[in-house]
Amino acid sequence: MSTVKATQRFVTLIPAKGLTGAKRRLEVDPKQRRALAMCFLADAVAAASRAQLVKEVVVLTPDPSLGGLAGSLGATWLPDQAVGGLNAAVRDGVRRLRHPVGHVAVMVADLPALDASELDTALGQLLDSDSGRLCVEDRSGGGTTLLAAREARALVPQFGEDSAARHHEAGFSLATGALLGLRLDVDTLDDLRRAAALRSFGPVTARALSDLRLFERVNRVDGRHSISFPRRGSILAARGRHPSDDAHVRSEEVPVGADYLRP
Repeated sequence: MSTVKATQRFVTLIPAKGLTGAKRRLEVDPKQRRALAMCFLADAVAAASRAQLVKEVVVLTPDPSLGGLAGSLGATWLPDQAVGGLNAAVRDGVRRLRHPVGHVAVMVADLPALDASELDTALGQLLDSDSGRLCVEDRSGGGTTLLAAREARALVPQFGEDSAARHHEAGFSLATGALLGLRLDVDTLDDLRRAAALRSFGPVTARALSDLRLFERVNRVDGRHSISFPRRGSILAARGRHPSDDAHVRSEEVPVGADYLRP
């Protein structure tokens, strides 16, 4: 990618539920489900932070442990103060960003296979187009994994069932190209299996899946190749009080291993 001007870069907001209610459709033990939710978020934040067209990653969550995880990865924690669901939270979060004027993106948290180049490609499509807003559909074509707008006030979310169609009808252009990791959001074990068959996960999620032995051997679509997991990794979890927007969050490193992930 050619040199990126500061005015071309996006503040990327990632909304994340608290761990108590996270990934309820993921059919595993509740402790494992919470651990995987943290792993998905960690890999998504790390990938977004590496994107050239992203100037800041902001994690919007009511959960101090996820806020601390965000801070440990170089992102900003914005405590979720909204009442009324995801769309209300996103509207309030965008309004409260430190950079309210300029390019803004909203990305879902459950993208463990995201590559930074895919996020750059999608955001670059918006910059290269006449449209002021962009939507990335999930792999099913029904949901939305990314919204982006040249102006924050133009980013009006309509997440929920058939959200991609609603966003398109509201004036968001649809991103083109494979963008595989950006479209592979994970809500269920079937989603996780499909994602593993198509794309390698980020290192934190890959290590967790290896430790959990959810997939002793995961074959790719052609049946000839299997996913190889990296050596032992770690995630950064956090302890600390619920801060004001500018308060410091203390964090500590916690291994992603069998002792932590298994009940």
